[in-house]
Amino acid sequence: MKKHFTLGLLILTSVSACNSLESQANYLEPLYSVNVKATEITFEVKSNGCTRADDFHIGIAPVNETNRLWIERLNMDRCRKMPRIIEITKGYDGSKVDIDRPIILENLLLVKPANRR
Repeated sequence: MKKHFTLGLLILTSVSACNSLESQANYLEPLYSVNVKATEITFEVKSNGCTRADDFHIGIAPVNETNRLWIERLNMDRCRKMPRIIEITKGYDGSKVDIDRPIILENLLLVKPANRR
């Protein structure tokens, strides 16, 4: 009985780990800066060499008295170059945005590391 329980727990853990790896592809990307304009957003993210604008989805929606903004990564950067912070500009549908309402960013905002020599 104990062997079956251990085997079942091992299988459950393996399946859970596989599902979590798949779900990591879509997550709110930590940002180093963000600049919102009427029809486009410019933001900085960490890249290993393969990050492109198409890897992200811009979401913006009115909620109560604010606009909620989130930048979701759709595709992981699987390259192996030295990580660096890059700037990406991407258009978005601004028709849903009330410019008189403040924007709340759902992503984490990180401090850009100082340049080291």
